[in-house]
Amino acid sequence: MAATQEDVTRVGLEHGPVVVGVDGSPESYRALDWAAAYARDTDRDLRLVHAYGGGAAALRLELAAQGAEVGHTREAQQVLETATGYARSLVGDRVDGALHLGGAAGALREESRSAAVVVVGSRDHGGLTGLLLGAVGVPLSAHAACPVVVVRGRERQEPKPDAPVVVGLDGSGESGAAVGFAMAEAQRLGSPLTAVLAWDELWIGAPELADPVPDKPSLQEAAVRMVSETIAGWTERYPDVRVTRVVERGHPAPVLLREAQGARLVVVGSRGRGGFGGLLLGSTSQTLLHRSPTTVAVVRRA
Repeated sequence: MAATQEDVTRVGLEHGPVVVGVDGSPESYRALDWAAAYARDTDRDLRLVHAYGGGAAALRLELAAQGAEVGHTREAQQVLETATGYARSLVGDRVDGALHLGGAAGALREESRSAAVVVVGSRDHGGLTGLLLGAVGVPLSAHAACPVVVVRGRERQEPKPDAPVVVGLDGSGESGAAVGFAMAEAQRLGSPLTAVLAWDELWIGAPELADPVPDKPSLQEAAVRMVSETIAGWTERYPDVRVTRVVERGHPAPVLLREAQGARLVVVGSRGRGGFGGLLLGSTSQTLLHRSPTTVAVVRRA
């Protein structure tokens, strides 16, 4: 599937800001580092968002009744001001911040409507105010109006110079948009790109692979052809990006997890062929969000 200008513009607003969720945790500062570098490299504004008070209206009413809401707001303002000062030390004055009373996932989803990309950190443990992966990253990735980047890992580590950007394909429009984001990132980072398609279930729902189920050589040939068609327009747009193709039998999640080892970034669509109108995040994306050794970008075509 060749790239079109519509594909390019629909994966994120061309001139929108980079939005990053902050909560004062080390993980959110790692997300802020990633977002600041992206904003600097793409000449965009950086917008920091801190949500407080939880998602439940009852909690907000209780805070107000106890006279604790003012103190809670002051604490939230301090978190945001500290993070904003740090961000300005990285990118200069093109930084602003916003407080949202309520849940982080809802706040960031709202911000995504006018953003080029939304960035969050990842934690797999509990906390009261944290931007937790299960509570924020998964639903945000399924419903955001722009690409969502979840910065994985607990330490700041510089990747190897030849570390690739990895993108998962399945022939859907979602994966076509993911390729566009991945190619742009590979060019920005000066990295090669690895395009991955695991074809074990490729025939499901594909008109060209209707009953009877084709033999394995036919599946492999169809998968190779699908990869070539999906990336064709993007390789013309980004001729300096060196592309490696990985096409093999297997479930997409473990194949992508293997290729993500040592990668700078892994990019996927928010759902594959079996998605329900974007209401459910695909199982492969969910697995990567929870288990990837590197940062994950989830791209949902509008």
